[in-house]
Amino acid sequence: MGVAVEVWRARIGLHVIPSSWRNGSHIGLDTDSMKAGNGSPEGRGGLSVMMMLVIVAVLWAKLMCAGDIESNPGPDSEKRNLRSNKQHASAPTSPARQNTEREVESNINQSVGDTILQQLHELRVEIGGNFDSVNTQISNLSMSMEEQLSSLSCEMEALHVEVNNLKEKNEQLMKENENLQRSSDKLRKEMEETRIEVKHIANLNDDLENRSRRNNIVLYGVPQEDAKESWETTETKVKGIITETMEIEKDIQIDRAHRINNGPTVRGSKPIVAKLASWKDKELVLKNGRKLAGTNITVDEDFSSTLRGRRKKLFAKKRELAREDESIKTKIRYDKLIVTKNNKTTIYKVDESLNQVVCISQSHS
Repeated sequence: MGVAVEVWRARIGLHVIPSSWRNGSHIGLDTDSMKAGNGSPEGRGGLSVMMMLVIVAVLWAKLMCAGDIESNPGPDSEKRNLRSNKQHASAPTSPARQNTEREVESNINQSVGDTILQQLHELRVEIGGNFDSVNTQISNLSMSMEEQLSSLSCEMEALHVEVNNLKEKNEQLMKENENLQRSSDKLRKEMEETRIEVKHIANLNDDLENRSRRNNIVLYGVPQEDAKESWETTETKVKGIITETMEIEKDIQIDRAHRINNGPTVRGSKPIVAKLASWKDKELVLKNGRKLAGTNITVDEDFSSTLRGRRKKLFAKKRELAREDESIKTKIRYDKLIVTKNNKTTIYKVDESLNQVVCISQSHS
């Protein structure tokens, strides 16, 4: 390792110049005589300048031999250092100087080595402490993770048990649902059968009711003077209408006659229902019902409420067909509408499921 220029400059001074050089005796100068001169200013000034020049020249030669003085130092410190190192490398070195350089270099190396070792030791201690802290944190984290994993494992096991229980309950519910579905299907089938049976029974009851009314007639528009009219008065009015207004000579037997007080009011009075002794007498009265034209009275058959609703729809259909074609002939028999045109007969009936009048048959006569 080279010695810096500043070090050598510090070492070089008057103490390295021989004493004989200091007074100029080695070059044959008598300093005393120079100092004394001849007493003239010229002599004293000339000697002093000469001595200074000699001293500068000697110092310069010594410094140049040492290799630590640049011949033309400039502002670029890097170039000066490079040039100085080259000169120092090329200059011959003495053993004492080499020993000094070795001692300085050894001391520097020892100091640098001690510093590096100290820093490495401190770094090792710091890293060791950090490793201990990291190991502690890792250990704590590992324990926390193990606890969490254990907790999760327990929760998963509990969930697994709960899922199995839910699966069992679901299977049980599915079986119960299947049983309920079968029971529901069975009940639905039974209900459908019951509905059909009830409808059949209702039709039978309606037919029986209409059969019980097969000899009845209903009179609308017969004047009513008293809201609590007696049966005898009502029966007398019916007989007078049959014999006088309808001009029926046959003695029509009337089993009973009364007002339908819970029925609708037609043309200012409640209808009268009369049960005749025979079906033939009823047909005779209905046949002469046209003679009531121009009066406020009409006569019709007596039917159940269900059949009356059907016949009402048939009458509406009858009027509709008559408006469309006036050449047709229509008549209503019981629960059927019979339409005849050009020897073609069409029969209509009310469909309860559709709640409308439909054609059930067509024929040619």
